[in-house]
This record gives sequence, structure tokens and C-alpha cells, in this order.
Amino acid sequence: MELFSDQLASNDEVAKSGLADFDRLNTLICNGQINRILLATPPREAERIATVVKHLEGMDVDVDVVLNGIPTYSRVGLGGEDVCLARVLRRPLTTRQAFAKSVVDRIGAFFLLVLLSPLLLCLALLVKLTSEGPIFFRQKRFGINNKVFHVFKFRTLYHRHSDPNSQRPVTKRDDRVTPVGRYLRALSLDELPQLLNVLNGDMSLVGPRPLPVGLKVQGTFCFEFPHYRARHRVRPGITGLAQVNGWRGEMQVPEDLTNRLSFDLAYVDNYSLLLDAKIMLATCVALLRPKNAY
Repeated sequence: MELFSDQLASNDEVAKSGLADFDRLNTLICNGQINRILLATPPREAERIATVVKHLEGMDVDVDVVLNGIPTYSRVGLGGEDVCLARVLRRPLTTRQAFAKSVVDRIGAFFLLVLLSPLLLCLALLVKLTSEGPIFFRQKRFGINNKVFHVFKFRTLYHRHSDPNSQRPVTKRDDRVTPVGRYLRALSLDELPQLLNVLNGDMSLVGPRPLPVGLKVQGTFCFEFPHYRARHRVRPGITGLAQVNGWRGEMQVPEDLTNRLSFDLAYVDNYSLLLDAKIMLATCVALLRPKNAY
């Protein structure tokens, strides 16, 4: 059993040690070495517990709070004592589900890349021949466990208007978008290179759409919205529950993000392979009548 300390200490040196503990904990979780955390913080320190839980909200781990002084017959191996546990965060996928999803993702992405290779080659040539700049656009986005990765897309903006930090999200009739880019975005064809992200293990075929690291909604960073981190408890997807329910495209007001977030969290809380299959089928139907994509 590993022991960690939080950063809520008055002494600077101890506080730095706590920060280092959080960094070490993040690394172990990202490496799959930890899947359950017990918070042995006194219940009276609710604010302290809330701070730690908020930090762990975007991590793929079970989190239990140890409630001292409440008798129970259940033993969890804490010094041989009977303790009461209150689960505050649950892993969205079991180990078996995570393995099955990973296998389906990688096999599916491989066959789709092979099947769509002529189309991908034609799209790449269209992008290259109709405007100056690289074929692909890379952008930092959040993945599982709040881990940052580079997402791949076909470039749809003029290269001189490249916006890797998403300082100015694309809007309807945006003059930064190339003529070819408008069709790619409308049909979501610009997302196809993310099959490479799926093969690499950074993304899934289905999951909450990964959002840019620096994205703001009316001047507020997305990370500041309640429970935003919780969408990072699973791998992000090429398509997701929010997208097949019409929540795609730009986010102009906070309600746009909170509505999308509600579907993302519903997916996280109700994951199943059957739900993934339904979303994939709904995505195919939605592509025939594109909406809110520009």
C-alpha cells in the first residue's frame, strides 16, 4: 500500500512535498499502477476532502473515504481493523471492460484505416493542392487521466490562421476556413486522421470529444466549470453521446459547454459496449444530415 500526502500544509517545505506526492500519484495512475485510493482524512475536514476529490475527479480510479468511528463488519486490510468506507468516485470501466474496449478500438481503427485509405489519400491531396501549409493539423488536447496528447486532424484553416491554442474557435462562415475545409468540417471528414490517435491508444472510437487545453468559453477556462475533469475518466472519442444528440460545433455561452458536459458525464456513468455500438450507428445516421458543423 502506497501512502501519499496532500498539499494542504502550512510549512512551505511540507507543502512542496505534498505537491510532489500529487505528481507521483498522477504518474502512477497514468501508468496503470494504481486503480483505487483510500482517503484517510477526518470527516470533519470536509473542505480538505473536497479539494482532494476535485483533483482526483479526472482520474480513472476508485476513490473511497474512510469514515472512522462507524462500526462495520467489513475488513479492508487497514491494519486489521474494521472500517467503514464511503465511495465517492467509481471507475467507469472495469478491467475487463477497459481491455475489451481497447481491443475493439484498435482492431476497428486498423480496419477503418485500411478500408478508408483511398479516401484518406484523396482528402490529403485536396488539402495539400488547394492551400499552402501542412496536410495535418496537430493540437494539444486532454485525454484520459487529464493527460495531454496531440490530436490529428486534416488542416481546414489557412495556414497563416493556424490556431493551435484555440484562442479563437471556428464560427459559422468563418473566413479562416478554406473552401475544401468547409466541406471537410461539415461532413466531419477532418476528424478521420484521429484513427491514428486510436491506434496509438490516446483515443477511443467512442467517448467524450477531446477539447483543446486552452479552450475558454466567454473568457472562462473550461477546467473551471464544475465536474469538467470528470469527462477525463475515460479515453476521449472520435464521436460521442453529446455529438449524436446535436451538441457539436462552437461553444459561445457557458450553457453550450454545460449541456455538452451533461451528455459526456452520462456516457461516463453509463458506459457499455452496447452503448458504444448505438452511438456508432447514430453517428453514421447523423453524418447523412450534418448539423452544427462548420
